[in-house]
Amino acid sequence: MEKKTFIFMADQWNPKDLEDSRYIWLLVEFEKKLPADVCSKISFNITCFKK
Repeated sequence: MEKKTFIFMADQWNPKDLEDSRYIWLLVEFEKKLPADVCSKISFNITCFKK
């Protein structure tokens, strides 16, 4: 069974201090069209994706 991995990106903004807003980056793996895993690794890079 093939797993597919995607990057989920969202923003978490602070309306009282916009300069303190943050981005959220998560690796999400799908298997059988359902979320299989959400990884909140400290760091990752594009090499974890196959072409």
